[in-house]
Amino acid sequence: MVAIDSDNESEENKSRKKQQMADVDTILVEGCGIPDVNGTYTWSDELYIGACVYCKQGQWKGKNAWYEMFCEDYVSWKCWVISANISYLYHGPRGGSAEMPSNGWNSEERVNPTPKLKCK
Repeated sequence: MVAIDSDNESEENKSRKKQQMADVDTILVEGCGIPDVNGTYTWSDELYIGACVYCKQGQWKGKNAWYEMFCEDYVSWKCWVISANISYLYHGPRGGSAEMPSNGWNSEERVNPTPKLKCK
């Protein structure tokens, strides 16, 4: 992952960081026990603590929601998270890797099955 140095960086720098951080522009989430989590997430220019974010719009608990997928980076481990309006719904395996898992997700809401991801 690449750290962000400034909010005022050029489009060229943003594009280069995108290429370094994300090999794909969209991710398909399927088979999730929370149906609204399923769908296509698109790479966003927004960054979460230097990591790329994938987003989609939908409904969560009867309200419009932004679903986001990003990598949490703590001191001793990293894991990918899927959230809706800041509520964590699923997290990937915790470890030292920033690689997005295609499976092996855990449910924060205790709703199974957990998602399966496909890069597009």
